[in-house]
Amino acid sequence: MTQIADEAAEKAVKKVLLTLGVNADNPIEMQKDMIALRELRILVDDSEIQQDLLYLRSWRKTMQAVKSKGILTAVGMVVTAILAALWFGFKDQLGG
Repeated sequence: MTQIADEAAEKAVKKVLLTLGVNADNPIEMQKDMIALRELRILVDDSEIQQDLLYLRSWRKTMQAVKSKGILTAVGMVVTAILAALWFGFKDQLGG
């Protein structure tokens, strides 16, 4: 009876670990993954790195705003040029 329970528990744990992306069949690889996760946790907890990431986010948002404003400005200039050409063509047709 305990053998069945042990097998069921082992199967359940392996399934949970596999769901989390950890291959329990390869313990060396699993240890490497855990070391990488610990290092990542240390990096995430570092306040200086958090500030760097916030700065990068603000820089990205600023560049996106500049890009959208630049595109809007270019479209505005093209529309203005077309309207000016139409206006001068219209004035020329009227003899003005």
